[in-house]
Amino acid sequence: MNGSNDKEGLSGAKAHGLAIPTEVLQLVIETISKNEKATDLSQKAIVEIATEAIQEGALDDEAWLEEKLLKLTKIDTIGNENASTGNQSFEDQLAKIKISEPCLIQSQEELDNVIQQHEIWIESVLSVKGEVVGSRANFEGMTISGFDFTGANLSCANFKSSTAIGAKFNGANLSKANFELANLSGSDFSNAKLRKVNFKDADLTEIETLDADLKGANFEGTALE
Repeated sequence: MNGSNDKEGLSGAKAHGLAIPTEVLQLVIETISKNEKATDLSQKAIVEIATEAIQEGALDDEAWLEEKLLKLTKIDTIGNENASTGNQSFEDQLAKIKISEPCLIQSQEELDNVIQQHEIWIESVLSVKGEVVGSRANFEGMTISGFDFTGANLSCANFKSSTAIGAKFNGANLSKANFELANLSGSDFSNAKLRKVNFKDADLTEIETLDADLKGANFEGTALE
């Protein structure tokens, strides 16, 4: 990552329990964010990688960074990998995995638990070990207005027909999530990863998408203002 002498010194200092200066952490975050493999990662994941890079003294270790990014972004490469080996694509595999039944979310704590189970599910699916654990988040038809999804990894989650007015999705990874027919008016998607998201026929009036990654998103029939 082309670290400077200051950053190299910091790595050693951090190993001895010293705090990481904010400006240095931000510099590493910016460097990682520019990597093509990091385009689908949430801000939370990038911050974690940057912090670990400093702690492990890996600021100049490109191989270390590539390995980390490959593991976290496998969701967008596994289809190509399987195609080359004659296996099913990731999307085909995903279609056969049963989504958990929608459940009523009444508190942030309950929502955080659903997010945690989804993140466990994502990790198990990407491990390609055959054993799928956790559960794929299903918010279909739910009213989740005003809830906080900040920094969550909800790739491939189902929000179809949900009501999420004024919800906070800042920095969340929502790549390939399904928001068809959802009411998202007034929600904040700043810095969110929205690659290949399905917004078909959704209500997107007055949403915030500052610095969001919308590559490949489907806006057919959406209500925009």
